[in-house]
Formats: sequence, structure tokens, C-alpha cells
Amino acid sequence: MSFTTVLDAIKATIETDSALLAIAAAKGWDPLTVKTTYKNRAEIALDELPIVMLSRPRVSRERSYGSLTGTHTVRIYAGFYQPDVDKRVAELIEFEELIVAALEEDPTLGDLVEGITPGESVNDEGATDTCFLVQEIEIIKKGV
Repeated sequence: MSFTTVLDAIKATIETDSALLAIAAAKGWDPLTVKTTYKNRAEIALDELPIVMLSRPRVSRERSYGSLTGTHTVRIYAGFYQPDVDKRVAELIEFEELIVAALEEDPTLGDLVEGITPGESVNDEGATDTCFLVQEIEIIKKGV
């Protein structure tokens, strides 16, 4: 099985999560767009927000007891528009926590992987009215 199947499962998990759908509705955002892609922040138009983009920048492989195992790093880039400077930091934190919580609902993605471990995250601290965060997750998958 290709790792693209895993990315598709992560995409589906995020785009159908009821809490993420609810936050978008409650804050008056457009519907959440989830893509397996990467765009430089400057390439993202306001009408694309809120957005979650998934990429896999790194994988390490090892052979153990005759089979290959891969540790895949997935980066989740997520952004939204918030013109109110006083709401930015709280909404960045909430958005990040909801994304991680969505993935924690089923950390094996229906037995596609051994497990998902959230890693380091960074955000832009709401420096502009387009707020972004990056969350890394580590995924262990047998058969690479």
C-alpha cells in the first residue's frame, strides 16, 4: 500500500471532523478546504482560507526481522483569516488543538498504520490577519 493512501485517510479525517466543521461554522469561516499539496504562504489567496495542506517531507526506513518499517513525517500546514488581532492567538491554538484531537480519535487510521504521534508545532503568532500553523506528526507504517 502506498503512503498516499495514508495521506488520503488523514485528509478525510480532518475534512470530516465534526469539531473542525463546527469551529468553521461558529466563526463564520468558509468551509474548510483540505488538500494534499504544498503552497508557499504567499501563493495562498484569501478565498482559499481556511485551508489545511498535507505534505510528507521526510521518511526513514529500516529493516527489522525481515520486514521494512517506515517512519514518515507529515506536515500539516493550516491557515485561516482573522482580521481581529485580539482573536488570532486563541484561534490559532484552538485550530491546532482541534486538528490534533481529530487525529487522536483513531491514531491507527483504521489499521492503515501502526500509530500517529503528534510532534513539534509552530505558528506565526497571528502576526498578520492570515494566521498559519505547522504541525508535524510522525507515522509508523509497516511495509514502508
